[in-house]
Amino acid sequence: MRIETIKEVLAKYDGLINKANKSFVRNLLIFKYLNDCFDQERNIIKQDFLIRGICEVEAKQLIEEHAYYNVVFIPVCARWNTLKQASNIHESISTAIEHILESNPNIHLPIKYENGTNDIDDFTTIALMTLIEVLQFEAIVIQEEWKVIEHWLNEVKDV
Repeated sequence: MRIETIKEVLAKYDGLINKANKSFVRNLLIFKYLNDCFDQERNIIKQDFLIRGICEVEAKQLIEEHAYYNVVFIPVCARWNTLKQASNIHESISTAIEHILESNPNIHLPIKYENGTNDIDDFTTIALMTLIEVLQFEAIVIQEEWKVIEHWLNEVKDV
């Protein structure tokens, strides 16, 4: 992803959040990054099964098994696309983060379960998620992308 695209998206956040809510936004960005990396690995695993001659139906079942993943496993209930369809977005985000942490106990993830620690309403959260949706993270270039995000998080202005 182009760094300029990230900067453009983050600039749009400035009017939506204040410093007190940056932890929530940081978690949301990490949540999206973890989901993007999971989706990439999931597609690779599925293609590997198909190349080996495993039928599509069986491959879809196999890729839901935690054991095939090297980095992080995201349960169905905690996936970005599932979250986008949730009715109570804040509760769903907290639950999703909790499920990711529970599903990956041996991996240190830079995300925290923080239930009710922000004052961002559901409408603003959905707007934030819509902005994040355009960000498609890739595991191999995340270091440069995350530097831009961390810089932005440190510079968020009070609104």
